[in-house]
Amino acid sequence: MSRIGVTILTGFLGAGKTTLLNNILKQVAENVNKTSSLPKRVSVIENEFAAAVGFENEVLTPQYARLENLYEFGWGCVCCSSSGELIGVLGDIADRNKTAEGEDDLTDHVILESTGLADPAPILNLISQNSGTGIEEEFYVDSIITVVDSRNFISTTVNAMVTKPKDTTESAYKNERIAQILTSDIIILNKLDLLDSATRDADIDRLQGFIKDYNPTANIIKTSYGEVDASKLFNVRPENELAAEVLNSETQKQHDPSIEHTLVLVDGDVDVEKVKKLVNDMTSKLGDNLLRVKGVLSVPNSEYKMVLQGVNDQLSVTAHQKWGASESKNSRLAFIGKDIRRENLHLQGELEAARIA
Repeated sequence: MSRIGVTILTGFLGAGKTTLLNNILKQVAENVNKTSSLPKRVSVIENEFAAAVGFENEVLTPQYARLENLYEFGWGCVCCSSSGELIGVLGDIADRNKTAEGEDDLTDHVILESTGLADPAPILNLISQNSGTGIEEEFYVDSIITVVDSRNFISTTVNAMVTKPKDTTESAYKNERIAQILTSDIIILNKLDLLDSATRDADIDRLQGFIKDYNPTANIIKTSYGEVDASKLFNVRPENELAAEVLNSETQKQHDPSIEHTLVLVDGDVDVEKVKKLVNDMTSKLGDNLLRVKGVLSVPNSEYKMVLQGVNDQLSVTAHQKWGASESKNSRLAFIGKDIRRENLHLQGELEAARIA
């Protein structure tokens, strides 16, 4: 039996990984009975911070794939402390394939959506090298895909490093954005629609030049809203290709331990405008130290869950799935940032103040 290809989908917080994943899975679902390079049955492994409190389940469209969840708090990402759990989930997928009664039950591809703070190199090494688990006999890495929020990448990375584009040694901690670029086969420049129209072409040229300086062989795809032809994302590496162990200066560094997440929750409905003000106030207060906000809100007179997503000055609240008949309505927010846990009591109080009695 052929080994199962694994796509490692990475990208910094808020880059649009889940949007891209939904687009990929939709194309796979629409192509099941046709001849194509697309897989027929995909298993998805979620390793987002917010998966631990169910946010990714609210955002990912479930009917398109079998969903395998890695529920971990803190630094439970598959590039470090959660690697053992990844091995276990991959083993379960392989075992299920061996006992499958028909082709419809077979997983022929795995997509691992890693946390935005993960370095894909250790994941590649874990699956590709002889780790003593036998996983490399069942799976191979088909590709590493990094999604880039173009506007934010320019402001946080390109502009910050333009004077010394290859000097990442000043910090003792890992620069996840650079680590992701270094290891990727495909880099998707997403959210191009948010670039200033007057400088868009020049900004795209700068982005591509910066990326090629670090990874000259990567295939760069330009898009908005994660809209990509999925056939370009599979069958990237030959199954029999021996992947060399990836080591670079960023891979060998540690994560910044000050990056944390905190969760606040209230029962019942909330005033959306007050919640948005809470998030905007925290963005103004913390600046670049606030990396990401995700939430699921219950609002009056609506049977739909409202999904909140925020990164830097971008904030959206959109309707998603309906609340289940037996599901308790609540509103919850997860904040990711530097030393963010010290803000927990304040955030909880503000969310309580937004609650509609």
